[in-house]
Amino acid sequence: MFKTIFEKSVPGRCAVLPAPLDVPEAVLPEALRRNTPLALPEMSELDVIRHFTRLSQRNYGVDAQFYPLGSCTMKYNPKVAETVAALPGFAGLHPHLASDAAYLEDCQGALELVYEMERLLAEIGGMKAGCLQPMAGAHGELTGVLLIAAYHRDRNDTARDTILIPDSAHGTNPASAAIAGFKVKEIPSNDTGTIDFDAFKALLGPRVAGVMLTCPNTHGFFEPHVADIAALAHDAGALMYYDGANLNAIMGQCRPGDLGFDVMHFNLHKTFGTPHGMGGPGSGAIAANERLVPYLPSPRVIRTENGFALRNDERTIGKMAPFFGSFLVAVRAYAYIRALGGEGLKAASGMAVLNANYVLRRLRDVFPAAYDGWCMHECLLTAAPLTARNGIRALDIAKALLDRGFHAPTVYFPLTVKESLMIEPTETESKETLDAFCDAMAEIARLAAASRRPSMPRPSPFPSAASTKSAPRANSTAGYRLPMRVLDLSFHEPAVNLALDEVLLDSAERGRAGECLRFWECPVPFVVLGVSQKVQEEVCEDACQRDGVPILRRCSAGGCVLQGPGSLNFSLVLSYERGPALRNIRESYCYILCRIRERLATRGVRASLEGIADLAVDGRKVSGNAQKRRKSFVLHHGTVLYRVDALAMGRYLKEPRDRPAYRGNRPHESFVSVLPLGPDELRRAVREAFDAPEVTVEPLPDELAEARMLAQEKYLNPAWTLRR
Repeated sequence: MFKTIFEKSVPGRCAVLPAPLDVPEAVLPEALRRNTPLALPEMSELDVIRHFTRLSQRNYGVDAQFYPLGSCTMKYNPKVAETVAALPGFAGLHPHLASDAAYLEDCQGALELVYEMERLLAEIGGMKAGCLQPMAGAHGELTGVLLIAAYHRDRNDTARDTILIPDSAHGTNPASAAIAGFKVKEIPSNDTGTIDFDAFKALLGPRVAGVMLTCPNTHGFFEPHVADIAALAHDAGALMYYDGANLNAIMGQCRPGDLGFDVMHFNLHKTFGTPHGMGGPGSGAIAANERLVPYLPSPRVIRTENGFALRNDERTIGKMAPFFGSFLVAVRAYAYIRALGGEGLKAASGMAVLNANYVLRRLRDVFPAAYDGWCMHECLLTAAPLTARNGIRALDIAKALLDRGFHAPTVYFPLTVKESLMIEPTETESKETLDAFCDAMAEIARLAAASRRPSMPRPSPFPSAASTKSAPRANSTAGYRLPMRVLDLSFHEPAVNLALDEVLLDSAERGRAGECLRFWECPVPFVVLGVSQKVQEEVCEDACQRDGVPILRRCSAGGCVLQGPGSLNFSLVLSYERGPALRNIRESYCYILCRIRERLATRGVRASLEGIADLAVDGRKVSGNAQKRRKSFVLHHGTVLYRVDALAMGRYLKEPRDRPAYRGNRPHESFVSVLPLGPDELRRAVREAFDAPEVTVEPLPDELAEARMLAQEKYLNPAWTLRR
């Protein structure tokens, strides 16, 4: 649908004029020269800017949208941190400067920041010292477990080969322990969503090297026995590892070291507001207490009388990563910590907990909480009751959120909760944003609860409970499993109305949305051609030009019509998965129009299906229809008339060459009629015909931008409208 930059290329067009050559021209050997010119795109500067700006608008990022991903802490990345990280003294440093003693003087500022940042992290964590080397959270886990292994090895306590990990832990915990050479034993959770304390005590023994805990845990609860767990582990000779994935809930409130942990990692890209995911890289800095400090990765930055220097400790586990890890991520996190200060960090974690509990309170009546009680930084809900009653899974809820322009929450994690929906709003989201998200979730819950009514003659837009199919790929034909979107959205500009319909089809075909029903009625008259018709054969061009009536071409087939007030359009995007009839052109018209005819009959209107694509009352046309077909979906353009200016039709439209038999030789004014129903009643009839929900939604965030761009590039382009 959208052209690549190469497809937009126009020979001879350029964006800049290169300056005259001011150096000797290089002569390439003949063997290295191309036989043909390099096929680079040729475009104006404006077209280049628009092309890449448009691509950037298709991205999903925290600066534009809300991420409710549980256990991910997708908080806002403050721009002050970006400004600090871009300072030339940091951004311009060569990574190898600190590798040579001769150049240490040139990077004293950077070394000071590493030194101070490690001290800040140690203070926040209640530890003795920190290390910035680990490059990500899982890398920090591995580093911490290797410290535990080195500690036991140094004490000649080599029989300790087991790490205890709760069943609700992140999957990287057992993976990190296994990579470090340990066996893993699972600690079960109890019915309150916390560690089964008796089961934990039973697992302790002389072979346990350490215990890895996330606190608060991934059920969203602070472990009430955490201090007792640490004391028992230490009494048994084991060490405690703190997974800092959920530190945002207790940052500034309490310190893992004070709770009894010996080593921990920080997700700088989560807790301290640095870019996350593809905006990364991440950083899994660690901190350790006094017993593990000798084993920290080297080299370490130390302060001397002459400034900052590097030191390799004798018992170190060695280097875990070069160049002090993701240095510029640490710079951003340092700026964040210094900007907020101790009280600011405490306030941030308090607001994160408040926001999570607000979401929990708003949603727990429509999506039950997995466990009773108030949560910490994230709330854990479940779609399991809907799955049991209606066959609606967490995956369907997530896709329905995407249809409404929201990023989905974390689903199917933790594995301890069936059909889990984990939501972490963070402290940086406003009440208005959270309300909009909760409203969407509540609407989806209502649709899901009503999706399997005994009276429904056709399949629900949600999957059947008996379905054993795996989740469809984004580009599969299983879009019918998504809830149908209903839009009631009209634009003053005819071209934007036509373009949005094509964008809705494209969204379904690309897998970012499912079926759709859109109602629209243009407030100004315009003539619209079918995709293959010729202007000179169908349109009275002089009259249109004289009266200022635009002439446009739609993407679907069918005849030339006059649109405007009194013409209610319903644009249907339907998946072929609905049934085999939709794959055949004639049968698909019958499938759609017969359903509408049935709903009109319940309102006392006896309509007949005429020709291939018309509905008529008493032999006069009241609805015209056309289609555009893609690989997995069909776009059905339908118009129902409730008010019409038949004389205007005769003024702007020529008599068509191809006429359905039932028309005969009748002119427009005696062939076309109107339905005896108002637009609101017609909307209800069409909704009922396709079991469409009563609630209307807005387009996806980028669909409107795409429609306006497509209107300019295609629907207002004379090359499209006047093509022969």
